[in-house]
Amino acid sequence: MSAEFGDNESYLCDVALDDEGYVLMPSDSTTGQIDKCVAYGSINTQLEYPIGVNYNNTNVYTDGTYTATAGQSVAVVKTGRAPIQIYTDGATEFRATAIAVHDNLEVSANTAGVADRHTLVDEALPTTLEMACTIATAEYALAVTSVTGDAGTNKITGLIHPGRLTY
Repeated sequence: MSAEFGDNESYLCDVALDDEGYVLMPSDSTTGQIDKCVAYGSINTQLEYPIGVNYNNTNVYTDGTYTATAGQSVAVVKTGRAPIQIYTDGATEFRATAIAVHDNLEVSANTAGVADRHTLVDEALPTTLEMACTIATAEYALAVTSVTGDAGTNKITGLIHPGRLTY
């Protein structure tokens, strides 16, 4: 994986992460641990706003195999350039939304821990939630496509900047 770090911190992760690029949030205010960010429509408090994406997985080597394991330390990219997991339909792995260069990416409305193209309700006056749920700006385009069998297209490189829209 390649990433160009700006702001990078390490956290214990409450969930198992099998790959890099998941959108993360604090799991609670007392432990300082992180979790996959809840889906956009489920965000109820500021604790559920995204803080960045993971740079490494939580795989642990045991008995000859690597297994994603909860409770492991994970590096979180808070600003800079890094891959971001993009929403695909779980059953067909079809991406229904095209992403253009410089599109804002936000927490997916459908699935925890992944991003999708952000569509502003009112470009002149974005809501606090819209701004808070923005995680990055896309560095290249992804067309509407079936990604079955091609895991590499489930990610897009983005400039990470939680809470800031770009135009």
